[in-house]
Amino acid sequence: MVRDLDAVGGGKGRAIGRRDLLHVLPSSRWAFAFDERIIKARTGTIQEQNAIGLAWFRNLRYRGRMLSVFIDCGPDDQKLASTLASLVPGAVEGLVREVVLVDRQMGSDARKVADHAGCRVIAAEDLREAIRTAKGEWLLLVEPGARLVPGWIGAVVEHVETVQAGRSVPPCARFRRAAIDRPRFLQRLRQIRMALAEGFLVRRSQAVGLAGQAGAAPTLERLAKGVAVTRLDAEIRPAQGTRG
Repeated sequence: MVRDLDAVGGGKGRAIGRRDLLHVLPSSRWAFAFDERIIKARTGTIQEQNAIGLAWFRNLRYRGRMLSVFIDCGPDDQKLASTLASLVPGAVEGLVREVVLVDRQMGSDARKVADHAGCRVIAAEDLREAIRTAKGEWLLLVEPGARLVPGWIGAVVEHVETVQAGRSVPPCARFRRAAIDRPRFLQRLRQIRMALAEGFLVRRSQAVGLAGQAGAAPTLERLAKGVAVTRLDAEIRPAQGTRG
């Protein structure tokens, strides 16, 4: 079970299972797979056409700031569903342009969740090309199981606008770890810090360069390592078991 997903129909603290998550993910599917819905809108109902029109307006609002979200995805469907649920508000708002899953031995259940949410699945060896052709001007890299805390949309948009305005801040960024998940001092000394533990926001153009420096088989973790970042004024709940 997953908790503290305020954005998903139940309020703070309500336990949310896989079945609940699959009920809310369809609201994000048309945003993740936006182009296909535009084509279908002409023959849909008035309500469907209105929804598409609203999505188109929101896309204009975030033009130049839209995100492609990349997730290394293994066989755990619960972790994937948890992360996708926290992305739904960004998809509905038009900020999240697409979600790309890097296949790391995905199981059938994880593939069902991915298909239900309209995610694009790529082979690991195609990661460099997927970054180059990403639909968003910015990429957000997160671990499966990580959950963005409400308020993340405003923080991301504010950072992107600051960078685009030419203000002197590191263009890459990470979220702040939620207080409940921050390790104690001695724990921090013993742990190996993982680059994706707090997410990683990067311009697509810079991500292309980082992928070129990550060796013959780049991974999202390697892309995010050793890069100067700005701390976003928003929190993330790391995946359970994440170190660092």
